[in-house]
Amino acid sequence: QGMGLEAGEDLPAARGRGDLSVTPVVQRLFPELEAEKEKPRRKSPFARLRELSGKSSEGIRVQGVDNLMVRLAKCCQPVPGEQIVGVITRGQGMSVHRVDCPNAMGDRVERERRVELSWDVADQRAFVVKLLVYAEDRRGILADLANAITATSTNTRNASMHAVDGDARGVFLVEVNNLNHLQRVISAMRRVKGVRAVERTRFSGEDE
Repeated sequence: QGMGLEAGEDLPAARGRGDLSVTPVVQRLFPELEAEKEKPRRKSPFARLRELSGKSSEGIRVQGVDNLMVRLAKCCQPVPGEQIVGVITRGQGMSVHRVDCPNAMGDRVERERRVELSWDVADQRAFVVKLLVYAEDRRGILADLANAITATSTNTRNASMHAVDGDARGVFLVEVNNLNHLQRVISAMRRVKGVRAVERTRFSGEDE
């Protein structure tokens, strides 16, 4: 003997007896939902980009859509406070560049592949920037530079220096929250005795 729902039977009463499965009832009362579920849904361009991209980069607002799956371009290493542009890459999702990055310029990127972007990021989020240091080769300069960075409440991911023709050249990976933070770090490093120049890595090659 079946225990299905009799015509006119009270739904709560039937459910209370354990005679009723929720799914068949929904199907019977709202058949249009089943029909809708069967329709193939077209994926939005943003959903497709989320699938293509390898990792999430929160804090980017893309034409009003928050937290789109994107990646920050290594060639120019944008940080909050700088103007940015998105480039839809072939088979890789979207990469975010500084607007002055050659890899995002009009002669390299078609208009339809460029997307207007803006930052929408919490102050505590860290962005890694690679800095190049040119200085005199003197004892203790690496330690002095590390202390100068620490004094700005900045974390250093990696630091190295080596001698080149009597001078010293260094590479520092620092974590900054925004452009103002980065500028404070660079200013502190430039004040270290013997430092001739501190600069961000120049644009080079493709989006690495």
